[in-house]
Amino acid sequence: MYGKCGRVDESLRVFEELEGKNHKSWNALLHGFTVNGYARRAWRIFVGMPEHDYFSWNVMITVLLQTGNLEGGRDLFERMPEPNAVSYNLVIKAYAQVGCVDQAKALFDRAPSLNDVSWTTLISGNAESGRLSEAKLVFERMPLHDKVSSSVMIQCCGLAGNLDESKMVFMSMEERDVVSWTCLLVAYAENRYLVGAAWSFEKMPMRGTVTWTAMMNAYAQAGNLRETWRMFSSLPELDTAAWNAVIAAYAHCGNKKEEAMRCLELAKTMKLEGFFPNHVTYAAILSACNHVGLVSDVWENFVSMIADHGIVPIKQHYSSIVDALGRSGRMEEAKELIRSMPFEADETAWTAMLNACRIQGDVSAGLDAASRVVNDKDGNPFVAVSTLYRSKVS
Repeated sequence: MYGKCGRVDESLRVFEELEGKNHKSWNALLHGFTVNGYARRAWRIFVGMPEHDYFSWNVMITVLLQTGNLEGGRDLFERMPEPNAVSYNLVIKAYAQVGCVDQAKALFDRAPSLNDVSWTTLISGNAESGRLSEAKLVFERMPLHDKVSSSVMIQCCGLAGNLDESKMVFMSMEERDVVSWTCLLVAYAENRYLVGAAWSFEKMPMRGTVTWTAMMNAYAQAGNLRETWRMFSSLPELDTAAWNAVIAAYAHCGNKKEEAMRCLELAKTMKLEGFFPNHVTYAAILSACNHVGLVSDVWENFVSMIADHGIVPIKQHYSSIVDALGRSGRMEEAKELIRSMPFEADETAWTAMLNACRIQGDVSAGLDAASRVVNDKDGNPFVAVSTLYRSKVS
């Protein structure tokens, strides 16, 4: 009881006074420390246990994996006398989540027993790593398809642009719930097939806030701000995701200053209504500020995001700062930021730098940025470099 309330020291005191300790009392103590985030103390308890059952093994493996100690979790798994399906699923999922799909597949193949979670985890791992054909093969090998695995496969086919296959999987389902309907809607939306998305929304027998938000995103991706706003205004209940969807729509879909300003107004209203902004909200805010040339506001919002809301900046936020610095001619600061950000700059950041170099006529830095974003299927970097040289000559 004390462990559930977060009072782990009290739970330890009661445990130590307990006579006739058994595996249930040991497991209760271990669980109390793990759910309250005391990983090291949980490990000491685990080591001190007279014997371990499946619960204690799996709880400790979970703790190691959730704290990022994949190697430690795998080592503990290998020390288990006879891992069960839950044990295998924990490690398979951990490997899949970090993109180590081959290691996940190797464990999957050696597991003595598999369940629906095992199959679905491997399907998801392949899909999230871009191995869509492998995900499809695993799905086809699966003895029985449940709602979860079918919903994942609908998304997978959508990612590959195979909307006919998405609908085929959907229609083959014996039972459909709000998740499967929403997955089909999202598959259509991500491929800009607005007719299919609208059909899914109208036909589904039940709708939640997630569904409404997905339809809002579909209209936003199609650049239809009027319908996006209509959906937002019709929502029976608002949440942070819904606010983010409409804010991002105005930040990214419009080319006019008034639409970017509308985005900033909505962000203020969101806070006044008692909803807390997150990293998605601020990505839209920073983008809108850039669009209307409010360079100082970009920095102010970036600082506020960290200081007032405790949000850790992601790559997208840093890219907006690079863009803002470049637009305002502060090229040295932009270069320093792209070198010093706490992770390797991605294509978005380098594209922002390239655009800044084009605006400021910095050929040397522009060539460096272009070399990092050039893609055989995308001629935009070459166009930007050509523009750089033309501006330099003129």
